[in-house]
Amino acid sequence: MDNDDKVFARLARPDATSRTEADIQSDVRMLLLGSRFNLDAPRLEEQLEDGTRRRIDVAVGATVIEVKKRLDTEDAARGYIVQLAGYVATRTEQDQSRYNGILTDGRNWWLYEVDPATGAFERRSTFTLSRPDQGPRWWSGSRQCWPRTRI
Repeated sequence: MDNDDKVFARLARPDATSRTEADIQSDVRMLLLGSRFNLDAPRLEEQLEDGTRRRIDVAVGATVIEVKKRLDTEDAARGYIVQLAGYVATRTEQDQSRYNGILTDGRNWWLYEVDPATGAFERRSTFTLSRPDQGPRWWSGSRQCWPRTRI
């Protein structure tokens, strides 16, 4: 089993409740650095530089990734979604370009985008990681999240 497979296996475990958000965040970063994605270093704990102390957990390309310990339902995660929407709105305003947001607990991945017609921050796609070979297919289908060239 290579390192990428080990990271996928850790993230896919449904019983990984003893892991901290920092553990999950580190694995998400390692996943994005792995050979399956070919991305330059995702940025961890990136300061928003908006006069607050808010920090984006993981930033890569035009995607903001917020890591939480556990995601169950959208209703239970409402506060997390509002937090992610704020990060995406701030980045969009700062850079005058489109951003996406991903909310994840490592196993569950929820992709959010701002609807250009309504301005609503909506979940566009959902993925639950259960096998190492599944992730790259979902992320490839959500390719607008990742830059085509190395950042």
